[in-house]
Amino acid sequence: MKKILTCLLATLGLTSACAQQNFENTDVQGFSELITNPDVILLDVRTADEYAEGHIEGAILIDQKQSDFMEKAKDTLPIDKTIAVYCRSGRRSANAADKLADIGYKCVNLKGGIIAWKEAGMPVTTDTYEVDVFKTKSGKTAKFHALIHASIRIQYDGKEIQVDPVTKLGDKTIDYASMPKADYLLVTHEHFDHFNQDAIKLLTGDKTRFITNQRCADIYGSGEVMKNGDKLK
Repeated sequence: MKKILTCLLATLGLTSACAQQNFENTDVQGFSELITNPDVILLDVRTADEYAEGHIEGAILIDQKQSDFMEKAKDTLPIDKTIAVYCRSGRRSANAADKLADIGYKCVNLKGGIIAWKEAGMPVTTDTYEVDVFKTKSGKTAKFHALIHASIRIQYDGKEIQVDPVTKLGDKTIDYASMPKADYLLVTHEHFDHFNQDAIKLLTGDKTRFITNQRCADIYGSGEVMKNGDKLK
């Protein structure tokens, strides 16, 4: 009875609210700026089918409708990182953000969901590669994007690390042009499914360190050479 009365008073403007919202809402611009921070975890809480139709680059998928949503979230999401969460229209993600905030997460919800994101002309991808998030012993976050075959993108401590980038393999393509330039670009050997000159060019910036074996360096014309057994810190 007391709760009903409180909500009624709130409706009439005679009290502040019937419940305290414990997460933030932001618009598309604020959300797009937020997720450029490598320490922010991007979470898509829609279904797998919705995710496959198009999602924001780098988003982790945990279906909010599944009964084990909270269990998966706690196993996957570092508690000390900001969680940027979205769904189709913003309703499911608000629900998810509220639940996560209740157990100590700092959450930011995208108002209007991916519908608003698309209407604003923001990019989405249909790549369905897996993204895993780990916390290191030092407390820092590492994100591993399993792109294709041996191609792995790693985000760690503000650095972009690319391993064996390949733009196309079979019917799968990876859009490296949409990714940041690599701080470290590691190519293990010269086989076509590990060494791709187009991908290397797309990922190379002024500060990129390209580390590879002698054969790849000879073919490409540059690179820091390491051989089996070498160590480099």
